[in-house]
Amino acid sequence: MTAPVIICPYVFDSDVESVRRAFRLDEPAGRHLPFFLWKDENRLGPEMAMETCWNRFPDRDIVIMHSDMAPMPDDRTNQWYDDLLGYVDAMPEAGMLGCDLLYPLKSAKNEWLVQNAGGFFKDGKIGWIGGGVEVGQGIISDAARPYGDDLKKVRRAGWVTFGGVYIRRAVLTACGQFDRRYRWAYVMDVDYCLEARSRGFHLFQVPVTLVHFESRTLKQVEWMTPKNVDQLNENYRLFYEKWGTWLARSNDSF
Repeated sequence: MTAPVIICPYVFDSDVESVRRAFRLDEPAGRHLPFFLWKDENRLGPEMAMETCWNRFPDRDIVIMHSDMAPMPDDRTNQWYDDLLGYVDAMPEAGMLGCDLLYPLKSAKNEWLVQNAGGFFKDGKIGWIGGGVEVGQGIISDAARPYGDDLKKVRRAGWVTFGGVYIRRAVLTACGQFDRRYRWAYVMDVDYCLEARSRGFHLFQVPVTLVHFESRTLKQVEWMTPKNVDQLNENYRLFYEKWGTWLARSNDSF
């Protein structure tokens, strides 16, 4: 298998140092990782920056990484990458394979908490396994879910978040660019997952874990302006208008 490219768009120059340090890219433990770091100079937004990056490598599979992600603290050799490629080799039916993303905060019982361990649709609406933690404020709500044995296995997914995800080139070739009716960020990865599923590709979550600080860059650049919040709401409206009938007919039971 040709090695994939790990695309990692970023906004701030300091993000590069954070990524290099987190993944030990300047050490033997990380030099084999095929990272492609690309600065979003024009603030295209996460998804459009991802698309710009994967278009640079038209013949390769990709792994999407965010600049606010890192290996688990005890993973000092980037074993997560080898484990992910193992699942890729063993699961040729998988068009996308999502890693389980955990918060950097633990519960009072010293349990890792789930940021995103796979998306689903309930009553035709977008949902996901995880949430309930405000990392910056150190707040853990009752909705926070520990990363238990029930999640530490391969699972079908209705959608996968575009961070810590392996996407085969066949999917990108078949689906093409993001739907240009959406703007800025959010919902676009869910839409792309349904574009892939509607073309017969299968999506899975695999028990490969990464730490995710959750929207650290977005919060730094204060992208959640009133205008962008309005656009986010419009993105949701477009999504449900586009996929409502398809979701009603599908049988998402995972």
